[in-house]
Amino acid sequence: MNRFQSLILISVILISSSCKMNSKKAIVADADTSFSISKLHPRYLQYKGIPVFPAGISVNFSNIIQPKLFCESIARRDIHYLVVNLNMADSSIDKPYQVINTKFNLDSFSSNYWNRLNTLLSYSSKNKIMLQLNLFLVSDVTINSWANNPFNPKNNSNILKLNSSDFYNTIELSDSITFNYQKQFVQKIAEVVKPYDNIICQLLTDVPTDATLQLGEKLAQAFKDISKAVPLSMNYKFMTIYDEQFMSLMNASGSFSFLDISANVSAENQEYNDNFGFAYHFISDKPRPVIVTSLPYLNERNTLIQSCQSLFAGAASVSIFPVFYDMNASDKVQNVLKTLKSFLTEYDVFSGIPDTQSKLLKERDDNEAYLHYIKDEQYAVFFPASGEVKLDLTEIKGKFILRSLDISKGIWSESIVVKGKQLVLITGKCDGGSIVLLSKK
Repeated sequence: MNRFQSLILISVILISSSCKMNSKKAIVADADTSFSISKLHPRYLQYKGIPVFPAGISVNFSNIIQPKLFCESIARRDIHYLVVNLNMADSSIDKPYQVINTKFNLDSFSSNYWNRLNTLLSYSSKNKIMLQLNLFLVSDVTINSWANNPFNPKNNSNILKLNSSDFYNTIELSDSITFNYQKQFVQKIAEVVKPYDNIICQLLTDVPTDATLQLGEKLAQAFKDISKAVPLSMNYKFMTIYDEQFMSLMNASGSFSFLDISANVSAENQEYNDNFGFAYHFISDKPRPVIVTSLPYLNERNTLIQSCQSLFAGAASVSIFPVFYDMNASDKVQNVLKTLKSFLTEYDVFSGIPDTQSKLLKERDDNEAYLHYIKDEQYAVFFPASGEVKLDLTEIKGKFILRSLDISKGIWSESIVVKGKQLVLITGKCDGGSIVLLSKK
């Protein structure tokens, strides 16, 4: 019999997963059934009252022309976590606002846009898809996109003066006109998502300026005035997590209930892990989920390595952004998602912690191996490539069943038994990466 039951949302399926060897206590469902912060494990999310690890894909809303078919299609592929960027500067799609006399009227919402969004919300809920909506993308205010943005004064009849570079600085500049329209859009989103229990939101996405936190906090309050239950976040794009502004964001737990550190995707290997570890510990006084959205899918191996590295660094979710999107984009990430599923059905990540400084791994080189573990119960060692380290179990009694997962193939090796009370030699034999799992016998 399995020793605990949990719900693992691995894009690839909403699984009622039962880890076979680790936890001795069953996970009891919380009364709150919404997609929200886990009460029992505050560094993770929950859905239907059960802890989840969402792993899925990121898509621009402009690519979701037929939301019903889209949701049904990804559900058939067992994808149950979807991050949707509500981009509004794509010239090929309808916008949130009506056009009156050739210009957008920011006081009048477009029924076509909001009907399409409502259809997405409805069918994501019906297909048990966890949905994250990202608002106010920096890609909508770049030089090329600003020309099509409804907030560009040239495109609307409401805002007299606004540069793209000032879009995120409306509070600092006391631009009450633009801010009120930003607030109006956020509150409209809050209204349409309020009936659903499968949604979290990011109010400002990949923003580049240091004045943005003021705007984010005011928009968060405006959102909560309409819909208090939906978890919120914002993130920066061109800053490191060591910047003062990013640390201010990490301290803003009153406004934002989860943290997105996708800016860290520009780092690699050991630096990626060290940066993540810094953020993980920085918020330890008020722990909350740290997510990674829009990992760029360039090739399967790199995406697989970075997804596993995120998980082992303490991430609460991962979404992958196919750089060149088409209707079959979700197929490109299936092996990545299936590998995560295969591992998380065997390892109780919610009860584990990352060894961010690799204190239990001896004779380790930088970026050679990473550890996530439940003391005395399970130890998972991730090798981005082939390698060999020693796991310090000198203070742990008993025997462990050891198996290795070839992450590029998703295949587990035959199990062997190893003893505690020693330094255990752990070998990653796969050039494409592997996870070695030790579970108490």
